[in-house]
Amino acid sequence: MGALLVAASCGDDDEDGDAAPSDDTEAPVDATEPAATDPAGTSGEPPASGEGITLAVNPWTGSAVNAHVAKAVLESELATTVELVEIDENATWPGLDAGDIDAVLEVWPSGHAEDYATYIEG
Repeated sequence: MGALLVAASCGDDDEDGDAAPSDDTEAPVDATEPAATDPAGTSGEPPASGEGITLAVNPWTGSAVNAHVAKAVLESELATTVELVEIDENATWPGLDAGDIDAVLEVWPSGHAEDYATYIEG
């Protein structure tokens, strides 16, 4: 969230109108029409979800942030139920293999060469 706030604060605050008008203006969008990327024509409604997914949350802040952002996007944009599971990074691999966890968003492969060979290549 801090990065988003920093990025948002980097905008142009030119209030005296010296900036040249931009040529990249988009035409207004009619909210009653389905978006061009909506092949089903559901007028912006998220698709029906299946049984949901389970994301691993490893014991460091970056992992928790990644998982919570992914959860928010998956639930709001794709109507997918997301369960977050706090788990040690070493237990994540067997959890993925057993089907208890569907995805882990942050893996440091340098410390998991054996796990990579066993669960990914093997």
